[in-house]
Amino acid sequence: MEFAGKTALVTGSGAIGGLGHATARGLAAGGAGLVLTGTDPQRGARVVQDLRAAGGECAGRTRFVADDLSDSAGVRQPAEDAGAVDILINNASARRSNH
Repeated sequence: MEFAGKTALVTGSGAIGGLGHATARGLAAGGAGLVLTGTDPQRGARVVQDLRAAGGECAGRTRFVADDLSDSAGVRQPAEDAGAVDILINNASARRSNH
């Protein structure tokens, strides 16, 4: 339990099977509480369900914050929701406009 008692904020973790999801699983296995972010609340809810189903000490300390981190205003909310963060995994990707 190398992450027991720690809180991790993992951006871009709102898709089952994605890199953020895999990272979150590893942190959860190590005992970390998780704050996950992504743009799709429904997909994020599935990730949280998956992590909680895996069980472990942190299962009740996993939550998802739907947010778009493409601008500075969008970064504030997940940071505020997370509170004190011990581990930050910045996995969010940038969307490119074709305009």
